[in-house]
Amino acid sequence: MPVCIFLFNVTPDLQMIAIFLAAASTPVPGAIKTFSDWTVGCDNGRSCQAVGLMREDDVSGPTMVIARGPTVDAIPEVRIVIEKSAASLLSLDGKLLPTRIENTEDGDTYAKTFVLVDRQDRLAFIQSIRNGQQIEVLDRARKQIGTASLRGLTAALIYMDDKQKRTGLRSALGRPGTIPDSDVEAPPALPVIVRPKTPKLAPRRLSAADIARETRSLECKPGQQSGEDITYARLDGRTTLALLPFPCGNGAYNYFSYALLIDEKGKVRPATFDLRGPMGDREHELVNALWNPAARKLATYSKGRGLGDCGVTQHYVWDGSRFRLIDQAEMQECRGSADFIQTWIAEAR
Repeated sequence: MPVCIFLFNVTPDLQMIAIFLAAASTPVPGAIKTFSDWTVGCDNGRSCQAVGLMREDDVSGPTMVIARGPTVDAIPEVRIVIEKSAASLLSLDGKLLPTRIENTEDGDTYAKTFVLVDRQDRLAFIQSIRNGQQIEVLDRARKQIGTASLRGLTAALIYMDDKQKRTGLRSALGRPGTIPDSDVEAPPALPVIVRPKTPKLAPRRLSAADIARETRSLECKPGQQSGEDITYARLDGRTTLALLPFPCGNGAYNYFSYALLIDEKGKVRPATFDLRGPMGDREHELVNALWNPAARKLATYSKGRGLGDCGVTQHYVWDGSRFRLIDQAEMQECRGSADFIQTWIAEAR
């Protein structure tokens, strides 16, 4: 349960204690809600994202995203994701819209095009499509490239307004009212995680005995581990991270490993986390784990499908005693969208 701290005329020492208690609380990622063809969620800083999914009967159609930050002046981001193509116009239920758009490409192997709605047109565009049935994406010849369903959009936008404390405000997206936008409640402060400096020391290594001990209880035979199989990273002056892979539970696209910590005396212990991932039997059992040495972050990616259109991604940083969740993004609906919704965010210093 999060720790709520109220500071009124307290000494600097008490302030530091309060900050420490708040920082030590367990992360509580935001909930994800699905309304027909739209799914929506927000993070702890009140940034929200609604995602339009592929239709159940059209697994090659466009997907759509409406995202908005928490501040009073935040302008929504609107984009439609289609197979690589040149979009020129948008129509709503067969009626052309005056919305200005531009195309950008992601450049990856999936060959997607992002159709971006012009910043000045976004609020009017969202207001015009709230009660529609579908958006049609057209090329220069007004030939239909694809359609995006709007079923559930209004409910998703109302949910977003509620989480951002915008219900009844003039700039609310789902059900605007007459309350001035200046009344938007300020977003909460993000948790701050302080990381120790990383010394220029070589990481410690697991011995053959360490590997045998850590894998002895596995029901499957992990085989012989070579030095190249294990990822090592120096976390601080006293601790090394070792990512020890093992085949138990591995599938076509989810690969498991143990996160182990080695101290300067060579003692090995399981790594601990303030919030564990959604897969794995043990706390230090990670899925598709990857250490980023430049960012000093430990990433995990629990895939729901090999397509990468659903699952949970997490990034952790080391605070000197355990790994702390720095961000989490989720997509619970396996319906074609790779636009995962951020449900937790923290600041690392």
